[in-house]
Amino acid sequence: MAMLNRLRWWAKQRAAGKSRFYGDGGTIHDAAGLDVEVHNGRVVSVWFRCQALPFVQTEVNAERAREMGTMAAGVKITGVEVLDPRQVKAQAKARRRKRDQDLTDAYNRAHPDEPDVTIPRYPL
Repeated sequence: MAMLNRLRWWAKQRAAGKSRFYGDGGTIHDAAGLDVEVHNGRVVSVWFRCQALPFVQTEVNAERAREMGTMAAGVKITGVEVLDPRQVKAQAKARRRKRDQDLTDAYNRAHPDEPDVTIPRYPL
């Protein structure tokens, strides 16, 4: 069962594209809701398991508060898709390095009688 969960998690990661999937199968936690941290009546952070999430705090009237009181009953969060600009930049850099290495390897295989070369095609 654990292997199946891990495979599902990897499939979700792959489907996330430039972002990443954070949730079931990839974390040690199993919380199904958000943790909202408040200091002196002000929200200071929102978390899903160990993933900090962006948020906007909005003051609402009493009617809206009553309406929202039961809106999430029965809802379970199993994962979130996170787009972190730092991660996107790191992924692009890793892809450039892999292309450079692939080009270098292909050149060196095609020219076995020459000394090995390194082809830095993209700036790192």
